Parts: sequence; structure tokens; C-alpha cells
Amino acid sequence: MYTSTARLYDRQSRSISRHIDLFASGHQRLPRAIAPQVVRQFSATSTLSNAAPSPSLPDNHEFFDFTRGRFLGNEKYELQRRHRKFDVYELMRVAARAVGANYCTNIQKCPDGMYNRILHLSIDNGKQVIAKIPNPNSGPPHFTTASEVATMQFVREVLRTPVPEVYAWSSRAHETTIGAEYIIMEKMEGVTWKQLSPSMSLADQIAVVKSVAEYRVAWSSVVFEQYGSLYFAKDVKNLDLPALRYTTDLDGPVVDARFVIGPCCTRSLFQAGRETVELDRGPWSSIREFNLANAQRELTCLHNIPSLPQTHLALCGPGLHRPRRDIKINVLEVYLGILESIELQDSVMNGPHIAHDDLRSENILLTPGNQIAGVLDWQSTTITPLYDNNSPTWPMENPPQLLDSESLLLTPDPNLHALLLEKRQRSISLKESLDAAYRAHLRARSTPLHDYLDLEENDPRITVLRIVPEVFYDGESFAFSICMMMADEETLLGAQGVAWPVEFCDKSRLLIAEASHKYAASNQMMTEIHEQLDFLSLAGWVPHSHYDSVTSRLSEIADLVIEKFADDSEDAAEWKNSWPFRRD
Repeated sequence: MYTSTARLYDRQSRSISRHIDLFASGHQRLPRAIAPQVVRQFSATSTLSNAAPSPSLPDNHEFFDFTRGRFLGNEKYELQRRHRKFDVYELMRVAARAVGANYCTNIQKCPDGMYNRILHLSIDNGKQVIAKIPNPNSGPPHFTTASEVATMQFVREVLRTPVPEVYAWSSRAHETTIGAEYIIMEKMEGVTWKQLSPSMSLADQIAVVKSVAEYRVAWSSVVFEQYGSLYFAKDVKNLDLPALRYTTDLDGPVVDARFVIGPCCTRSLFQAGRETVELDRGPWSSIREFNLANAQRELTCLHNIPSLPQTHLALCGPGLHRPRRDIKINVLEVYLGILESIELQDSVMNGPHIAHDDLRSENILLTPGNQIAGVLDWQSTTITPLYDNNSPTWPMENPPQLLDSESLLLTPDPNLHALLLEKRQRSISLKESLDAAYRAHLRARSTPLHDYLDLEENDPRITVLRIVPEVFYDGESFAFSICMMMADEETLLGAQGVAWPVEFCDKSRLLIAEASHKYAASNQMMTEIHEQLDFLSLAGWVPHSHYDSVTSRLSEIADLVIEKFADDSEDAAEWKNSWPFRRD
């Protein structure tokens, strides 16, 4: 982990050299320190007054760039959509005023996330705060930030979940002198579970899992009346939305006019060209509206966006899976034809619930006694059916899959494979233990989440309902094969005697079987690549220190893939052009 620190002192401080330490690039000098300024008022929509002119930092300063590592494919584009310029000095002023202080004494960049710039600020009154600046790829600017702040307040006040207190924020960059949306929030005490995990006993980790399961039980106990994202009513007043209504186990029906449920701001609805298309993003008042909108949205994208997005889950090219627009459209048409038959009629699983959808160990803060001190990163949280936002297994990051050496399509790197095998086996063993503890605790609590565990494991309808909203990206072959399987299994339609509404001809069955087979092989290929490269994330980036060795190995793998799957020079050329880890 590295940090870059800018130290600013008030005008009474003696003159000293002030600088920002740059990662792997020498030093850049900052202008003189900024004196405390008088600010009349600050709110989510007001601007700062009487601010002195701020010196500017260069566009390529590391405060504005993704510097955590290197991307292995389309790097220029990936860096561009994570570049965010803002006024660092104005941010420091706003942070100080937000906690009733005079000035900020130190600002430090934290390791980059995929969607936000996170900064740690020290204030002259001893306060420590966190500033969050969303990147261009984080979602629709106003809705993303406004929803995150509203969600945090609701989760904090109603669901009694420890989340950072928000001191100041703005969801409209043009209304601030900072020049970007931002959230200034409490720096919660604690250390991330990810940092502590290697030194924790299994018993302590299981205790944490049970605590997180309890929070999920609390989240699932609140049932809303609509699907979408949560906002303060004043931030989306132009949409003329009704006041928030929800039901709790303890209080019964509740009306809270401070909040509303508005358009879904999950970032996947605004990527890969989707942001340019007019889509139904909610809110929705019934499960039928929600499910229909999912399919119609994917069809709209497939008919209007010229290029299909690249999947991160499968290696695509000649001889393997190649995404086909017609198959994606066909599976959506089948879905619309069977929707009435596969919907979970009058099921508690349909109820709109809120849940954190990124419960990785780095978003969970622990106290020295391994109690949960905070749950971080509520960006893009949505209110969706219970089956859509709750995993039946412990929602921790999955360790890389271990493949049977006899089934490998690629020859493992002998210098790395043996070292990774033991490490990943330990990781998989730990996750299995945590999964078991998570499931056992939810079953013991006898909540809707407990019922969902059995339903998800045994009812393929759930899988189809969850895959369809992402068919534009991936999953069409898997969804098609499940639909065909359900057509062959009359009992899966329940006891109502409803006839299966879609027939699959022999030609369709062969096409689906072939597509499913190729997708499985493509998925295995990508898994093998990740298995051999210990530092390659699903998002396609690696630490700087491993970039050269990883790209060298990827070049060798590319040659092996071409040799194995290319039948001629045309296939070889296509593989080179479609290789996902190609340097710019």
C-alpha cells in the first residue's frame, strides 16, 4: 500500500517546503498554504463563499488518476473513465467547515477503488474525515451520489446498521467550487476484515459471519412498496414521486416523507452504451413491472447499441464462445413467453428489500475485539426482490476456482502452479467453512432468508430471473439451457397443471446445447487464466510490481490459445484482435 500526502499549514506557520510525494515519479511542488476562509453556509446544494483562489494541480496529478495498478486490456479507456479532476484545496476547505473547524492540515489519497477516489483528511480540531469523489464510471452523477447519501441515512437510522455519518455532500458538481460530486463522511474506527483475516482464528471469522448474517436478517425484515433506488424527496422533487412507504416486523406500516423510491441507479444500467439509450429504469410498483422492465431493457439495448460488451467471465473467440445478438434476443423472447409461468406467485421472495450488494471483506470494519464497527460503500445500492440481492452463500469475495489438473486446457506455469495450489486450497477451505456458518445461522433464525436458501438451491426459476437482467452482458447460453431443461421437467412448473408455454424444436435444442458447451469451455479457459495469474483481478488490473511478469505470461497463453483453437490464419488473426488482454 502506498500513500501520497499533501500537508498544508495556515499562514502563521513558518515557511517550509510543502510537497506531494508522487508514486514512482519524483516530486511536484504545491503552492503556498491556504489560509482558513470564512464560509457563511454549506448544504447539499449551496456553494462556498469568500473562498480564496485555489492553485491548480496538473491534470495528470495522481490525486485525479487511477494509480493502484495497470490494466491488462484497453488500458487507455479504463484509465480515462477513472480519471476525475477536482479542486483539492476547495475539498479541504469544505471538509474543515463541515466539521466546524478552521482548516485541513493533511490530505492523503487512499488506494483507488474501481469507481471512486477516496481521500483521508486530517482537520485542525483533531477530526479525521473521509472524502469520496465518484469516478465517471460510477454511474449517473447526481442520482448515484444522492442515492448513496439517502441510503446511508436510512440504513443508519432505520436498520441500525453502523455506517459512516455524512457531514457534507453534493450530488451536483456544477453547484460546488470543488468541481465534482463528493461526500464528506466520518472516518470510522476499525480495521477492515480483509486486513485482519490472515491473523484471525476460524472461530473469530465465523463469529463475524454470524454478525453480518444478523444485519442481513435486519435488512430483510423491512419490505418496501416499490423497486428502485432510495433518495431524499427534495433531491428528485421534479419526478413527483410518492412518499416512502415500508413495513417492518416491529412497527408495521410506516410512511416517511423524507425519502422516496426513484429510478434505479445501479451502475450496470449506465455502462457499455446503456447510458446513451432511453430505458425504463424504474421505479416499479409490482414484481411483474420489475421483471418485464428487465427483459424489455435488454431487448432495447440489443436493438440499439451497435457493439456487444466484452464479458469478463469467458474467453471468447474462434472455436469457443462468441456472443451472438440473435441468441440473446431469442432467450429474452422465450423469457417473456414463460414469465407468467416462472414468476414466484404471491411469494415473500418477490418483496422489495434493500441489501448491500458488495459485502466484500474490505467493506467490513472490525474493532479490536472483532465486532463489526462499520459497513462501508453503499454506492449503487438498490431495492429489489429478495431473491435478487441476497446470495445463499456467504457474500464474501470468491477465491479463484481450483480446476482438476486432468481437465486443464492450458499447460500450467510450473513455476507458479504449485505455489498457488496450496494458497487457493486454504482460501477455498475457509470460504466453505464461512458459507456453512452463514447458512446455519440464517436457518436457525427462520426468516425469509432461510426460506430463500432452499428455494435458490432447488428452483431453477430463480436462476433465470436473476440472469435475464444481465443478458446484454453475458449469460444467454446458461439461461437458454435452463429454460430448455424446465421445458423437459413438468414438475418444475408446480402443481397448477399449467402447460409449458414455449416449445423447443430439435434444431433449437442442438443450437442451445452447442452454445452451452462452448460457453462452458470459454468460462473454463478464463478461469484457468486467472488460476495461473495470481495477481489478475476480475476487473483486469494488476499491481504495478507484477505487470511485466503477468503480461509476459499472458503473451505465452495467447500463443497457446491460438495454437489450440485457431483452425487457420483467419482464426488466428481474429484471436489476436479479440484477445482481451491486448496492450493498447
